[in-house]
Amino acid sequence: MSADRKRLAAAFRELRKQGWWARMNHLCCQTCLTADTDDDKPYIGFHAQDNERTPESGYTYLTHGPPVDDTLPDGMRSRWAVKVIEDHGLVVEWDGTMASRIKVMISE
Repeated sequence: MSADRKRLAAAFRELRKQGWWARMNHLCCQTCLTADTDDDKPYIGFHAQDNERTPESGYTYLTHGPPVDDTLPDGMRSRWAVKVIEDHGLVVEWDGTMASRIKVMISE
């Protein structure tokens, strides 16, 4: 496992401790990943199709979303998740909208 993957795994462990549903290389595709999330928790993760492209592209995209009954402003929880990931030393690109996935640079 590369140093960046270890950092992302550590960030996901921290997010899980904070109550997130956070998974790496989970199931086959985005549809299956989002169907498997817990409606009562914010979620973040990437799936096998993303994982397969990472060695060539140098990044992965994270699917993310709030719990069903979220009362916080749109994107607030995802901004917190981005901060946790950046605090673990990873470079993140995201436009701050819920309509786009979070891009994390991963060197293999």
